[in-house]
Amino acid sequence: MHAQMANARTVASQQQNIQSSIASLADIIVVRFDKNKSNDQRNSLVAEGKTALELASGIKSSTWAAMTASEAEEQTDLVI
Repeated sequence: MHAQMANARTVASQQQNIQSSIASLADIIVVRFDKNKSNDQRNSLVAEGKTALELASGIKSSTWAAMTASEAEEQTDLVI
């Protein structure tokens, strides 16, 4: 009986550790701007990224712009 309870606690602890690990994972995107790109090309690339974020999250870019940094980080974590 005690062994079963200990095993159940161990399994629950392992599941909690896995969930914590999953919650801390993030996709990282690196955007490199070529020095030879025009400002129009750079602005276009930034606009594409903002559109992708809006589509993935369902949150309009005007709402993203109004968020504090911590709110945006929290929403980004939820989207990822």
